[in-house]
Amino acid sequence: MTQTGHALRETIARELTGARQRTALLTDSVDEDDLVRQHSPLMSPLVWDLAHIANQEELWLLREVGGREPLHPEIDPLYDAFEHPRCERPTLPLLAPAEARAYGHEVRGRVLDLLERTRFSGPEDGGTRLLGDGFAFGMIAQHEVQHDETMLITHQIRAGAPVLAAAAPGPVPADALRLPSPSRGRWTTSGPRTRWTWPRFSSTPRR
Repeated sequence: MTQTGHALRETIARELTGARQRTALLTDSVDEDDLVRQHSPLMSPLVWDLAHIANQEELWLLREVGGREPLHPEIDPLYDAFEHPRCERPTLPLLAPAEARAYGHEVRGRVLDLLERTRFSGPEDGGTRLLGDGFAFGMIAQHEVQHDETMLITHQIRAGAPVLAAAAPGPVPADALRLPSPSRGRWTTSGPRTRWTWPRFSSTPRR
């Protein structure tokens, strides 16, 4: 059943918060040198992902949904994934880790304010496809989770001692390959509608 009003806002806030907690774990568990280093030409520096997540959140939610003026339009080209392939991203004048975190914090605070005032009406109710069922907010939550997965891969290929730990995964469910039936408004990144659960990582002391 499609959620509306207060329940949908709670779901969106929970998904956004969960994704941001994973992002923080993946980026706070390494030092600044690790954040700005490119650990493989196939991957972006972690600090690029950190600011790119915030930039996309600003573009789609604050600007497109909220109609706000850009906060830092000069950085948009730096975090355009189509304009700069991963191999050249370390050569760009990227935001430093502290600046990237501050940018993300500012954007998220404004997004949560916007969430409280947004009416989730689709085209059939005089609204837009981005607003129907909270689609744009769900898209941004999913986008951050996708980058969390990418950053986790970077952790797995980086040199040095691991800084994250997690329990061994359980057995694969017998119906793991069976896709859930599609339903309107299904964009949640966790819970009974998905077959995959993000591991419960914890950080380990840096040496």
